[in-house]
Amino acid sequence: MILAAGFGTRLLPFTAKTPKPLLPFFDVPLIDFVLHRVLDAGIGRIAVNVHHLGDQVESHVRDFHAAQGGNSPFELHVSREDEILGTGGGIAQASPFFENGPVLVVNSDIFFSFDLKRLVGAHRRREADATLLIHRGDGLDHLRSTTVSPDGTVTAIEKADPAARHRGVFAGAYILEPSVYSLLPRGHCSVIGAGLHPAIGAGQQVVAVKEPFAWHDLGTWDAVLEAHKAVLSAPDPVGPYREVLRHSPGRFFLDARAGGIAPPSYVGPEANIEGQVGPLASVGRGAAVGAMVEVKDCVLMPGACATANCCSSVLL
Repeated sequence: MILAAGFGTRLLPFTAKTPKPLLPFFDVPLIDFVLHRVLDAGIGRIAVNVHHLGDQVESHVRDFHAAQGGNSPFELHVSREDEILGTGGGIAQASPFFENGPVLVVNSDIFFSFDLKRLVGAHRRREADATLLIHRGDGLDHLRSTTVSPDGTVTAIEKADPAARHRGVFAGAYILEPSVYSLLPRGHCSVIGAGLHPAIGAGQQVVAVKEPFAWHDLGTWDAVLEAHKAVLSAPDPVGPYREVLRHSPGRFFLDARAGGIAPPSYVGPEANIEGQVGPLASVGRGAAVGAMVEVKDCVLMPGACATANCCSSVLL
């Protein structure tokens, strides 16, 4: 199940008209990267919950589904929420689709490099009630809230001393058995508060796969900018960020300068470049950089302009 119902208030004004799951990341809607990750894990049945601007999300995932054709067919279920239900309530409403089996849940606003087949394998080996993907937290001390014991058992998910030993970052991907998601009440609730906390308290087997990997929660504009720069500046982008290079429709300039474009930079299709781009610039599909304008250390969203007479949708 992909959670895609949120409001994305920290990305206003963009999310007033476009839902957060459709945020372009190197000209690819963010939810597409999640869908590809889930399909690569061998998942054949996918539920997506929608609420805020839900028609747009539903239309997009149905188009994505149709585009797969015979290459990677999967069964799609769209769970529409008349009122926002939160992570727990959204899972509870969609639970009949799970047919009393385990469910892999992934947030739609994250980009990560972890192979979800490994999460599924770990869950099966441990015969767990829940298995959480935990980022080790290198460089993310302020987000560490999940305590994992040396044997891989999750003992707490709570805000505490972020530097405490054995803490990591809950990465927004996890597997739940019916023994856990059946705890979730109908109506608005959190999967952590209403599901995982009671499961841990009752002694159920809640375990973690805790590792370092590329992970970005793209919930704020600062995070969007930093994620773009991380991809462009990665010493081996074909490694942790191979999915970006695989699916993005534009051109990456990672090594050599080309005209007015300094590496590392990205330029999307139909972009109009008259000025200087880079380093560390991402210019989206159809965006414009005017003469005598220099764009660096920033992102131009698709269709944005940075010219002498116009400056819109530029992240500095």
